[in-house]
Amino acid sequence: MPGVEFSEVSSIYRLERDKHGELAKIPADFFQRLREHVVELRRQAGVEEAASQGSKKAMMLIEEVKKLTTMADHIIDCRERKLVLLAQARADLSKKNVTPAEREFVEALVKVLDSHKAKLEGRHAHGERCEAAEAPAKPEELAAHHEEAHEHAAVQSPAMAVLQVIEDVGEFANAERDYNLRKADVVSLPREFASVLIQQGKARELAADG
Repeated sequence: MPGVEFSEVSSIYRLERDKHGELAKIPADFFQRLREHVVELRRQAGVEEAASQGSKKAMMLIEEVKKLTTMADHIIDCRERKLVLLAQARADLSKKNVTPAEREFVEALVKVLDSHKAKLEGRHAHGERCEAAEAPAKPEELAAHHEEAHEHAAVQSPAMAVLQVIEDVGEFANAERDYNLRKADVVSLPREFASVLIQQGKARELAADG
């Protein structure tokens, strides 16, 4: 792989600096060649310094490395800002001077931006609306739900409960009959009455088998 010339780097540096909002055209392997060139210059500087401490040539090589890395950082920063703008604009990358690696970066960033926007708008990432939060139920809806739940409970549990009375209850009546319950009585009661007596501690429920 051919190395990179100082003039090539400085030329791209100027283009990126002057082309506001527009990417300069660079070879796909530009940054890789630049990295390898800087590594080589540092190696050479190390050799020169080892051979002659305070070598002028070593100092010149290090100075070139500093200039190259400074320009490289500027090029990367400029291109990064422009790439972000392209992602925000969902631009057609086929008409832009992006490298394959930069194309991947922009496409990944667009996905992140789309996902973020979808969450803010209450949509799934693929565009469907998320279900809106349920509105508070109206009174008539609550009543209907309560009645439905009551009917469901009646199906799920026996209508009657067998109790043993543990405290005198006295007389009471329902629509079907009168009751006069005394301690130790065993009686079958509608579950709605049985639940009240159990909660009051006046009776306990017996197992179905007695």
